[in-house]
Amino acid sequence: MRRLLAASLTLALLAATLTLSVVRAADPPSNDNFSDAMLITSLQFSHTADPTLATLESGEPTAYGSETQSVWYKYVAPSPNPQALTVDLTGTDYDWASVKVYAQDFNYYWNWNYLTFLGTALPGTSARFLAPPGLTIYFQAMPLTGVGPNLTTNVSVFPPPSNDDFPGTAIAGLPFSDNYDLLGATRQADEPYPYPCGSGSPTVWYEYTPQVAATLTASVSDYGSNVALYTGSSISGLTLVKCADNGQVITFKSDAATKYYFQVGGQYGQVRAGTFSLFVTPPPDVAFNYGPSDPSAFDVVQFYTWPSDPGGMGIDTIKWDFGDGSTATGNAATHTYARDGDYTARVTATTSDGRTGTATQAVSVRTHDVAIARFDVPTAASAGQTRTITVGLSDRRYPETVQVLLYRGVPSTYWYWEQIADRTVSVAVRSGNRTTDVKFQYTFTTTDASIGKVAFRAIVQLTTARDALPADNEMTAPATKVARK
Repeated sequence: MRRLLAASLTLALLAATLTLSVVRAADPPSNDNFSDAMLITSLQFSHTADPTLATLESGEPTAYGSETQSVWYKYVAPSPNPQALTVDLTGTDYDWASVKVYAQDFNYYWNWNYLTFLGTALPGTSARFLAPPGLTIYFQAMPLTGVGPNLTTNVSVFPPPSNDDFPGTAIAGLPFSDNYDLLGATRQADEPYPYPCGSGSPTVWYEYTPQVAATLTASVSDYGSNVALYTGSSISGLTLVKCADNGQVITFKSDAATKYYFQVGGQYGQVRAGTFSLFVTPPPDVAFNYGPSDPSAFDVVQFYTWPSDPGGMGIDTIKWDFGDGSTATGNAATHTYARDGDYTARVTATTSDGRTGTATQAVSVRTHDVAIARFDVPTAASAGQTRTITVGLSDRRYPETVQVLLYRGVPSTYWYWEQIADRTVSVAVRSGNRTTDVKFQYTFTTTDASIGKVAFRAIVQLTTARDALPADNEMTAPATKVARK
């Protein structure tokens, strides 16, 4: 019996040993490495991988730098036209993952395995891109955080826009604005090339029939896009009216009941996105300045303007109306108002297609002028003697507030004049030779006596306005002889 039990135990252990010898770890997914990328043979494509045991190859790029697994897919884009594709992640058990998209481009040897990066898809987002014809596109799916095992990668053809083909979107009214995206767009067999603006880019189309004649402007917001304007009735019978690129606009005079077609594409074959707009062309932008800003009847007033045309047609004429019956033309003009008053100056700019823009400003002409009509100083005095010095001010136009400064001449100083007094006074309007007299008291000094004379200078300054004739605001009196006591 003991021998029978021992033999049974030996057989059981041997069976267990044999069972353990055939159990092995699971293999990584078949598309773990770049060279073993799963070939996508048709679209739409969806594949769920288990990257739990996947690895990263030496030098393999990552999205965040902390990934440790990846699986690869590849797709050969058909010729001869580019193909718009989109890739996204669905049904993933991971908290965070990504799919990076590359094109195998042998013009870029410095990239890992000659890959050119095209985009990244994250959970809840998609990567949209244009697959160059004949090139191989690679998709690298990588989990980042969370526990798998499922990671589903979807690749599909991006559908063309609704206005891909002629005649495109019908515009019901203006102003009109639409966001276009050339990804997925194509070119029709008979589609024209709007030389010199066009290229082999995919295009989208818009159609508009105005009810009344007007000047219209078409534009695209993207600097790398172009827009072309056509008339005609079929795609093979279109006549190019004009085109624009590099952020320029198309402005044209439309006829009522005529169909107009707008073709939007990318320059140099680029696939672009932006905003197409069509609107009634606004008038030119007009503004002007003039100087001096406080003109008098003695001033030659300089007027100047810088109009611009948002429609790009250009400014044809510029006309000035100075508000007193006088006119002028050109970007800059000069005018002298004959008398004080309030005038409305107006400038009108007209474009080559007849649109006008106007700007107006109020011009207040006020001639402020106070003069020193007389300057009375003693002819002789002695040291220690106090005498009166009188500055007589004339004013024929407006009551003014002025500052009167009194100076005396001194030797051996840089300026030769030393201010000795000042007064702020109101000056009334007086007719004829009547003046407003400002009096100063001056005590002659021993220094004046040692020199034997002293000169006085008066200056009057307006405090609230600009004097139109400042040349008569200064006066120097003949020197006063000064004797010692």
